[in-house]
Amino acid sequence: MIKSVMAELSAIPERFLEDDLKSVQLHSQGCLYPYLEKKKLLDGSIVFYPRVIRERDPDNPTQWRWGFNWEERVDGVWKGRSIGSIPPGAVSMIRSMQQEGATRENIIAFIKKAKSKKTSPKLDVCKNFDNTKIKPTLPDDAPITVVLFAGGGGIEAGMVQAGIRPVIAVEFDPSKPELSRAIAKTHHRNFSE
Repeated sequence: MIKSVMAELSAIPERFLEDDLKSVQLHSQGCLYPYLEKKKLLDGSIVFYPRVIRERDPDNPTQWRWGFNWEERVDGVWKGRSIGSIPPGAVSMIRSMQQEGATRENIIAFIKKAKSKKTSPKLDVCKNFDNTKIKPTLPDDAPITVVLFAGGGGIEAGMVQAGIRPVIAVEFDPSKPELSRAIAKTHHRNFSE
């Protein structure tokens, strides 16, 4: 006597496809993560970078190095990918993009753009900023302003430090034209037109 055996499928084919799509999403979705670099000094002590005085704040992006990793399928095999050294200033935007459901490709493109953002000499607003080697530079999309009663440029110095680009400065007092010209000359020495 032959017994027939019937196997019961636990799910219909569409359900398998649905489950497979979910696993693909889980594998391919990116992950933003904080990390620390450690270095052994000549005296044998180990320090962590970025350096922080007192306790490290878990909510302060500048107190961590940042990376982004994901998995992608290459020739049928899941491979891990990663981008490190993400600028801390980009972290909040990446988090927002993730919450809004941005694609991994868009997030990676944003990270690459943020990492490649090099300062350019043409963006130096100050010609002579405290005679330091580190001149503040501003991105192309920095907010702009017009400065009236400009003086020697003290207001602009603060604006540049705050990330604002002064595009026009006016220094003219018709009641004291000679003094006004001297102040405007000082302003011109300190700042580009």
